[in-house]
Amino acid sequence: MPGGNSTDKPADDVSQKVFDSVRSQISDKTINNGQFKIISYTTQIVAGTNYNIKFTSGDNTYTAKIFVPLPNQNASNELLSIV
Repeated sequence: MPGGNSTDKPADDVSQKVFDSVRSQISDKTINNGQFKIISYTTQIVAGTNYNIKFTSGDNTYTAKIFVPLPNQNASNELLSIV
C-alpha cells in the first residue's frame, strides 16, 4: 500500500545505522542505562523514509520515529518522536 507502513521487520544493520544516527537524542529522552536493543522496525515511504524502531532500554520498551531524508536533500536524520 503506497504511503502505508511495511510489515514488522527484525532488527538488522539498516535499522541499527538509522538508530545510531540519532542515539544521543534518544539517550536524552529516555530512562536508560546507555544500553539499547532494537526489537523490530517498520518503514513508511514519504518524501524520504520514516522508520518506526521498537527498542528496549533496561525494563522499558519504546518506539522511536526517525525520518531519513532523500539523499539529494543533504539533510540529517531527524528524531520525530519517542513513545
